[in-house]
Amino acid sequence: MTNDAHQKEDSAIWRVVDLYEAIERNVEHDPWLALGAWSFHQALTDVARTRINYGATTVHTSDVSFEAFDTNMRLNLADESWAEERKLYGA
Repeated sequence: MTNDAHQKEDSAIWRVVDLYEAIERNVEHDPWLALGAWSFHQALTDVARTRINYGATTVHTSDVSFEAFDTNMRLNLADESWAEERKLYGA
């Protein structure tokens, strides 16, 4: 994701959202892929917001730590709709 200096503040984050929307259509058939993609997207969005606030113009998927991804997985799995998956994940 890059931050275009000509865009309004915070609009660069929408590029991350666009990435997820493109992926979502391809993973919605598999609950684990959907959950993982959403959790990763949440972590990537947090990283992107932080980097943009510090003036960075790029963010890479490799900037997301496993810990950030895992935290989002566990937060998402806390919802009762994921009770079965939560048991399997060990959350």
